[in-house]
Amino acid sequence: MSEGAAPWTLACMSKPVGKQEWFRGVEAFQASGLTQQEFSRQSGLRLSTLQS
Repeated sequence: MSEGAAPWTLACMSKPVGKQEWFRGVEAFQASGLTQQEFSRQSGLRLSTLQS
C-alpha cells in the first residue's frame, strides 16, 4: 500500500467499486479542495470515476 493512500483508493484500482466505496471517494474529493485532475493523480482514482 502506498504511503498515505486511503484504503478505498486501492480497492478502486483493483476491482469494481461498490456504492459505499464510491461515495467515500467522492466525499474525500470534495473535502480535498483539489481539482478533479489533481485528486485523480494523487489518489489513483480514475478521472472518469470522479466525472460520473
